[in-house]
Amino acid sequence: MNDTFRRNCGLSDLVEALARAGHRERALEVARLLDAGWGWTPDRMHDAAQVPWIDHLIASGDLRAAAGAADQLKTPGKRRKGLQRLAVAHAQAGDDSRAATLFRQAVESVAGLESERDRAEALVEIAEAQRSVPASASAAATIHRLAEQADAFRDASAKVAVLRECAALAARLGDRSTARDMFRRALACSGSIDGSSRSGAIRQIADAQARVGLIDDAVKTALAIQHSESDSFADSDREEALLAAAVARVAARDPNGAVRIARLITHFIQYRDDALAAVARHHISEGNLRAALAATEEMTNSSRKAATLLRTGA
Repeated sequence: MNDTFRRNCGLSDLVEALARAGHRERALEVARLLDAGWGWTPDRMHDAAQVPWIDHLIASGDLRAAAGAADQLKTPGKRRKGLQRLAVAHAQAGDDSRAATLFRQAVESVAGLESERDRAEALVEIAEAQRSVPASASAAATIHRLAEQADAFRDASAKVAVLRECAALAARLGDRSTARDMFRRALACSGSIDGSSRSGAIRQIADAQARVGLIDDAVKTALAIQHSESDSFADSDREEALLAAAVARVAARDPNGAVRIARLITHFIQYRDDALAAVARHHISEGNLRAALAATEEMTNSSRKAATLLRTGA
């Protein structure tokens, strides 16, 4: 790794630590040592200290000073972060009106980001922040705005990622209908992704569906990845997605459903064993050793089977 890169990383970490601890001027002094040849413009150096300084002011309860500090942010990405964090702080303090204004300003600042993917990731973070506080209506609006913007993205991978994250956020907000629609759109867009990257994108969609409890949908999505003699990534991605669905079934206290999903894994057997081990651990935690032993007996790897059997005391 380049020595200058390591030096910049270390200095950047120090800038953040100093500013978050309340030593803004010292943080700015250190920030000026960052190498301009690596894109560290004066504005970026300033904002590297300013955002953690805003965190310090928020933690100190001085939201007025934090707002003044946010007004001084110079780069679109950092301005978005500062406004977003300030919005969350106002929401937590019960000032919903001020929080809504700051969230709106954070969304507006995203337009200054050059990369489609950067704009998408920023809007997803804003929506997630809105979801974390009493601003679910605002979060839903941000999600729909982001999904609309995704239609104009030229980068198919970025479009799929945006729709996937919007779908997951909608599901966490309790809007399963919107979530399913956006997951379907993401899956349809994945057809525009070339080569083995396509199966990886579909796997990520299935993973997201499993994480938000749409487990049957996750299984269907995983099985949409077809076996390919020429592309081993396809089988790996499909069966890793099935593993995620099986683990989600265990978390949903449906171990029998998890076993049924595990049996769909036929090429990368280690994933099936991982799923069955999760089932066995669930049964052990419930004191059902007979069921744990039954799940263990279906495992293929002898060492994994032995390790799991030891847990049962068999």
